[in-house]
Amino acid sequence: MSQRTIAIAIVGIILLGLVLLSVAGARREARPTTPDLAGVSSADASNPQLVAAGREVYGSYCQGCHGVALQGNANIPALGGSSASATLSDGQLFAIVKTARAVCPHSATA
Repeated sequence: MSQRTIAIAIVGIILLGLVLLSVAGARREARPTTPDLAGVSSADASNPQLVAAGREVYGSYCQGCHGVALQGNANIPALGGSSASATLSDGQLFAIVKTARAVCPHSATA
């Protein structure tokens, strides 16, 4: 094998590596950071800041699977309407959302 052939092969491998890295980088979703809920111990629907933070969390981490209207799909449970979660208290829902990253695949990287 000539030096020219080896050089072409090396350049080809480098270009292939760059293309693969570009594709891998493009596939990563840019996700907003979760609002800091560490100091929040309970749900308070009368607190507009907590409500806004809840909307942000749902839009970023839950809506992709559970849907805009909380409808879910064949493999993902609905969160609204007559679903079981609709009967939970605000405090119970808050506890689930605060720890959902442990059970929801879409949120696992959050």
